[in-house]
Amino acid sequence: MAMIGKSAYASEQMDVQQDGRWSVVVSPYIWAASLSGHGAFGPNEVPARVSFPTIVSNLDLAVMGEVEVTNGRYGVYFDGQYTNAGKDASIGGLDARFATTSKMITVGGFFRAATFSQSGLTRFGHSREISIEPTFGFRWTQLIASVTPMVGQHTSNWIDPFIGLRVNADLSERWTLFSEADIGGFGAGSRFSTNLQVYAGYRMFLFKQPAIFRVGYRAWYQDYAHGDGGDRFSWRVTQHGPVVGLSTIF
Repeated sequence: MAMIGKSAYASEQMDVQQDGRWSVVVSPYIWAASLSGHGAFGPNEVPARVSFPTIVSNLDLAVMGEVEVTNGRYGVYFDGQYTNAGKDASIGGLDARFATTSKMITVGGFFRAATFSQSGLTRFGHSREISIEPTFGFRWTQLIASVTPMVGQHTSNWIDPFIGLRVNADLSERWTLFSEADIGGFGAGSRFSTNLQVYAGYRMFLFKQPAIFRVGYRAWYQDYAHGDGGDRFSWRVTQHGPVVGLSTIF
């Protein structure tokens, strides 16, 4: 259940923006997310409170990463994730196991709405700037949740539109700061979702290729519900925790 949504590795676009050429940015990352909230299967409410160490000890597989294509002024990004984890729980005094398999694909775009120049150059030889970028897109989520032995398994799929704002700031020659806030769902898929994240990045060269090492924190909330009675399924969960990743610019 250590789900990884669209991670904010987009501030590397500031290092490819001045020449206007298109670049590809590849960003594998790890989100050490804990969960807090509730899930419901029919009449059964299941607490979804899982710390990251517990997730790691029960994690079967996790794959995550993002690819961004940008010319600095405009760009698109594709983010994918797959996680499979579980936890022992107690429901009505009975021992049970709560497990989830989650998949999420995010497709989004952005454009630079405003730029504020600063003195000096970045490590990659470009002018230091602060930029403000509206972002928008769609996020597909598939959640397979099970409570065994008494409830069984449920699979839900939904697509959320989202809109948001990103801010990139060059703090120094090597250091950069990125923040993003977006909201989505609006009843189209989930009732509501929100995503907040902030990252510090350190510019360097990796095998002569421009790269940025990143560390930060992310919180993401989803409120999804479907069905009634015995077919009812809901997922009201916040995922939050530190993020570590590496963006390489090609």
